[in-house]
Amino acid sequence: MRELVIREAVEGDARTIHALLRELAEFERLSDRMTVTEETLRTDVFERGLARAYLAEWAGKSGNESAALAVVCERYSTFAGKRVLFLEDIYVREKDRKAGVGGKIFDFVLDKARGEGFGRVEWSVLSWNEGAKGFYRSRGGAPVSGWESWGLVL
Repeated sequence: MRELVIREAVEGDARTIHALLRELAEFERLSDRMTVTEETLRTDVFERGLARAYLAEWAGKSGNESAALAVVCERYSTFAGKRVLFLEDIYVREKDRKAGVGGKIFDFVLDKARGEGFGRVEWSVLSWNEGAKGFYRSRGGAPVSGWESWGLVL
């Protein structure tokens, strides 16, 4: 039986992270919007610390095989006076979606947030992604009533 290991990514993982992000972009039908490069990831995530990435991997005799990725960044709640962990991306490779990998990496992120004193964890879900909505509901998540997600592309 294979063992699933979840760990914080290091600079040498930039290629793997980029490949998983490309798969996510394809799944979300947003490949045309993906402009990030491996070098940008190295600079922004590992040198500048703008985000953190976590990898779920199947440990094996011939090396580890990536199964999932989570990318997070910090925000601050002025009303609560606490940090907010924003789950920018969570992606589980299609072949690993029925193996409990999503729940394990999601719980890993929640445990990290609790352990580091964050006040809450937030994320966005594409309106058409019923599978993700069902997953988040099963983990206790819910849409935030009264708020809409807005943005402006610069």
